Amino acid sequence: DVVLWLPVYHKSTYPDLMIVAGEVETLPERPNVILNPSVIIEVLSDSTEAYDRGDKFQLYRSLASFREYVLVCQNVMHVDQFVQTEGGQWLLSYYDGENAVLKLKIIPFEISLKDLYDKVVLDSSRV
Repeated sequence: DVVLWLPVYHKSTYPDLMIVAGEVETLPERPNVILNPSVIIEVLSDSTEAYDRGDKFQLYRSLASFREYVLVCQNVMHVDQFVQTEGGQWLLSYYDGENAVLKLKIIPFEISLKDLYDKVVLDSSRV
């Protein structure tokens, strides 16, 4: 039931996971509406991948607090990580295979893709 409010667009979304660095800011009348995520993580599906990579990423970039975007593929062991640089550019890193280790930049957290995908049935027919 946690929602992300995008004030610039007067729109809300439901990210798969949000991380707030510091104090959580919410709408006073709706404490389940988050205003200041630093990291957003989306699990990609065939039906949402284009939206998550395109329009949704654009919406998220309107938030001053937003600094890191992680896209986790559900069918293959692959993760894309976008991190905003001090100059405002978004730097892409990608991770493939069970030996890769995703390290978040905004908060101290890392996980191997082997552990991230533990118990996930992958589609061996996809690249």
